[in-house]
Amino acid sequence: MEAVSFRTMNKIPGELLEDRLETVHQLEATELEQYSVEKDCMTGEHYLLYAYVHRDAAAGMQEEVYHQLLPLHADDVLALVLGEQSYAYPDCWQSAFLRDGPDGSLVWFSPATSESEEDQLFQRELLEGLTELKAKGGSEEDIRNLLNRLHRNEDH
Repeated sequence: MEAVSFRTMNKIPGELLEDRLETVHQLEATELEQYSVEKDCMTGEHYLLYAYVHRDAAAGMQEEVYHQLLPLHADDVLALVLGEQSYAYPDCWQSAFLRDGPDGSLVWFSPATSESEEDQLFQRELLEGLTELKAKGGSEEDIRNLLNRLHRNEDH
């Protein structure tokens, strides 16, 4: 049976990553951060792993480790291993990558599309509506009309 690429999956269980990823080359490791080149032993695909420790001051400095995986091309792997390419997060993480999500899984995140055009349009309409309300004094009926208009536009 052929292994499925992580690149085709929406949500990857942490256990599956642990089973399939092996460290090819350690790039950097400090007390709080780690960078390494990882290989999916089932597909041969490579990823840049960024793991970091977050200390939650509100929870008595309890430590939590977060993971992110950036898919790599063969040329990137060579450049990273030879020390010829930067890899620091967030500067070098401009394309879609996996990051910690719900239930110990990793999910795709795209920094380039963190706000969709629909989100931007909704934000503009909301801001315009709130500006109109402020100018008119904003009765309950005006507020209700704005919310209805935004809701109708959101459904389209």
